Order: sequence, then C-alpha cells, then structure tokens
Amino acid sequence: MIIGTLNIRGGGNALKRRRINSLILKSKADVFLIQETKIRELQDFVAKSFWSGGDIGYSFSNSSGRSGGILTLWKEQALEVIFSFKGEGYLGIKFCMDNNFFYLLNVYSSCDASKKRVLWRKILDLKEDWDDGEWIIGGDFNAIKDRRERKGRWVDSNSQDFRGFADFIEETRLVDVPCKGRKFTWYSGDGRSMSRIDRFLVLEKVVNDWGVVGQLVGEINVSDHCPIWLEEWKSFRVHGRGYYVLKQKIFLLKSSLKRWNKEVFGRLDLEIQGGVGTINNGDALLEAEEEWMKEGDSNSGFFHKVMKEKRRFNHIGPFSTPEGMVESVNDIRDFVAHHFAKKFKEE
Repeated sequence: MIIGTLNIRGGGNALKRRRINSLILKSKADVFLIQETKIRELQDFVAKSFWSGGDIGYSFSNSSGRSGGILTLWKEQALEVIFSFKGEGYLGIKFCMDNNFFYLLNVYSSCDASKKRVLWRKILDLKEDWDDGEWIIGGDFNAIKDRRERKGRWVDSNSQDFRGFADFIEETRLVDVPCKGRKFTWYSGDGRSMSRIDRFLVLEKVVNDWGVVGQLVGEINVSDHCPIWLEEWKSFRVHGRGYYVLKQKIFLLKSSLKRWNKEVFGRLDLEIQGGVGTINNGDALLEAEEEWMKEGDSNSGFFHKVMKEKRRFNHIGPFSTPEGMVESVNDIRDFVAHHFAKKFKEE
C-alpha cells in the first residue's frame, strides 16, 4: 500500500491538475490525499482529472470561498471503501483491505490556534468512538512538534502551540514515522523560511503489520509544499531463507528509493539511511582493500582507518528489552539470534 499526500494550493487550473496526475501515476500510489483544492463545487470530471486511468474512487469536501477544500482519491481495486465522513478541517474514509478495517483521515488544519485545538479534540473523539479499525492520519496539520521542525522566520512562535500538537500526537498513540529525503515539507517563496507542517501519523500496529519503512518527502513541484509518500516494507516481496530475504529487501528498498527520487522528485542525492548504510560501508571497505593491494604499505594507514571505522559502526552496546537490560556479549548474542530466528523464518 502506497499512500501520498500534498497541499496543492489550488486545483482549478487544468495544467496544474495534469502535473498532479503525472506525479500520482509515476508514484504508483494506491491512495492520494489532497488539501487546499480551493474549489467550491467539485465536479466529477474535475475530480477524476487529478488521477486518470483505471477505476478511481474519490471523496471530497468543498472549499469555503477560495479557502480550503479537501479531496481523497483511491484505486478501487486496491481497497473497498465502506463510507466517508467529514467535518471542519478533515475528510475521512473507512475501508476494508485484507479483511481488516482502517480509518484514513485527510487533514487540512486552520492556522488559527483555537481552531487547531478544536480539530485535535474532534479527531481524538472520532478515534475513541470508532475503535473497530486501525487509524492513519495524513495531510497539512499547519503545526510543528518543536522548534527543530521550523527554520528561518517565525522560529520563535508560540511554544504552547508546539506542545499542543506534540500532546495531540501522544494522545492519539499514533507514530510519526521517520522522514526520508527532505527535512522540511513547506518552503517560503524566497527560500528563507521552511517548516515540517505536513506528515503522516500511523498507528503502531499498522507500522508493524504493513512494515512501514518511513515517509518519503519529495521535491517541490506543484506548490510550495512537498509531496509525501508512506511506503511499506511488504511491497518488496522476496522468497527464500531469512537472511537472503532481508538482504534482498534492503537492496530493493535502496533501488526503489533511488528510482522514485529520479523519476518522481527529480533528485539524485537522497541519503539512504538505516540498513542500507551497511551495504555502503561494505562497498567502502572493498574499495579500501583494492587500493591497499595496489599500493601496499604506503596505503595501510588508510586501510586500518577504514577497518577501525567499520568496527565502531558495528559495535552494539547495552539496550533495553521487555525483559530488562541486555548488557553482556553472550546475552546480546542470544537475544538477537532468538529475535531474528523468530522474525525471519523460511517462507
């Protein structure tokens, strides 16, 4: 399941809709969340012009004048939508996939602090009342968790607003999964101010069951907001022994991120973190070995420096488990072996 979101800053222009359509098609998304359509009465042909080809379903909330407007689109063959619901600042759908129920909420929050608090409270009430499915919330929250998510002007904004949003995320018990690509999601016209006001919040069970690997922040293309994509680990299907499956999935993830960056976002310098770093370190070590074999002792200092860095990278210190702290070498080895033996069985 691939879900995208973008504040488009107005969708009345046919040329802009074609660009959005191209963005969605290239991403191979299953669901796409759009904020700020600025369309008072959304007609069927206009809604479907955002995403052409195939059977596309949609739900929408009209704008109030030239402000707001929310649109959620999905591939009908990918999920079965049961009903939609909406209110001020949000548009939701309940859907069924693989015999499980999910609530997907498309959010466009006001900049007004009091209206944000009302929206946060409403979302919490909805989540509490409808507890028969897993929750995923995405969109433009017009809020940041702390000062690190903003740069430039307005950095010293009301700290109470920061805490209110951070408290909201904690109360929902949803996970703000790590970003890949850009650090910020909105940029001012002069490039001097930026903030991370767009994101996905996902229930931890969805993160685990789907194998969510992060939210990929793309390049600015259609508006002053960046598109964001929520991608799952399970979209990389490999069969075989556990270690082979893990290795191949890491390789496929690295290739996929590079391809998305080039085709969808036009950026080639994405820093791929996490498990992929292991592959990169291995490549660096091989290069060092080749250089050392060519130049002999004259280059041994460089080779040993690389070996030392590899040992530092591979060091595992004490860590906490549900059963308590694991510190000794043998305890760490046994815990890790048991964990992966259970997680990566033969398929």
